[in-house]
Amino acid sequence: MRGLHRLFAGSYIYLLFGFFFIFMAVGWTFQGKMWVRNEGWISRNEEPTRFWLRIASWYLAGFGFIGYSLFQVYKGSH
Repeated sequence: MRGLHRLFAGSYIYLLFGFFFIFMAVGWTFQGKMWVRNEGWISRNEEPTRFWLRIASWYLAGFGFIGYSLFQVYKGSH
C-alpha cells in the first residue's frame, strides 16, 4: 500500500494523467470516432474539423501533464 501512495503522490499522478490522455487520443485517432459528453459520437468522416480539434485538445492535455510532471521532477532535483 505504501508503494501505491508514492505512485499517486507528487508529480507521478500528472505523468499517469498525461499517458492516459495520450493513450485515449491515439485510440480515438485510429478508431476514427470519439465519444463526447452531451454530444454523442463524433466521426472523423462526418465532422472532421470538430473531430480533429477534440483530438488535438486531448494530445495537448496529455503532453501538458507530462511536461508539468517532468518540470516538477527537474525542479525537485535542483
